[in-house]
Amino acid sequence: MKNLTKTFFILALGFFFMGCLASDKDMSALKEQMVELNRALATMQANQADLGAKMDELSSDISVNNENLQETNLQLTRLSSKLDDLSIATTAVAQMQAEASAKAVILPTTVFETAKVNLDDKKYDSAIEGFKLYIEKFPEGELVQEAYNLIGDAYFAKKEYKSAAIEYANLIKKYPKSKKTPSYRLKYAKSIIPLNKKTEAKQYLQSIIQDYPKSSEAKVAQRELGKLK
Repeated sequence: MKNLTKTFFILALGFFFMGCLASDKDMSALKEQMVELNRALATMQANQADLGAKMDELSSDISVNNENLQETNLQLTRLSSKLDDLSIATTAVAQMQAEASAKAVILPTTVFETAKVNLDDKKYDSAIEGFKLYIEKFPEGELVQEAYNLIGDAYFAKKEYKSAAIEYANLIKKYPKSKKTPSYRLKYAKSIIPLNKKTEAKQYLQSIIQDYPKSSEAKVAQRELGKLK
């Protein structure tokens, strides 16, 4: 802007000196140029004022945005603090629940009876899990032997004969003097017949008749032998 004013002044001064020598026609042209220069100068001054107003408006917008950004940062800080508090509270609750669960008393009869109900309702997988839980939690419990037996029954009902045979064989081995040995032998024999182990099945059926001739299992064993002939 200063350069333009200086230029205008120099041109005016030049025109002044030239006016002394210029003709009327030249003076008229010079006056027109002076008018145009004045208009240009006025336009530039107006544009400068408009630019200044826009700069002020932009500065105001930037100031408002900065204030909004500071408010947003403050809100984020508060939110982060609340999330930290929530995380701490959640951890504390989880710990309390874990401690309560660890202190909870599991009654052996409750576990066993729940598994038995599932077995009666033909929910075999749940029953198997329940009996295994009983054996795991109460390995010296009074119903461990029966839990193994009922696990075998659940597998047999599912037609998973190999798994059933393993359970019955385990019973025969762990409890050789049990009063239920004839039943275990009979169940084992019946579970291996579908596995094409008929020779071994016959041996177990015959052992029942020989060792426990007066048992109800002996009569069943005799009928099973008749089917295998």
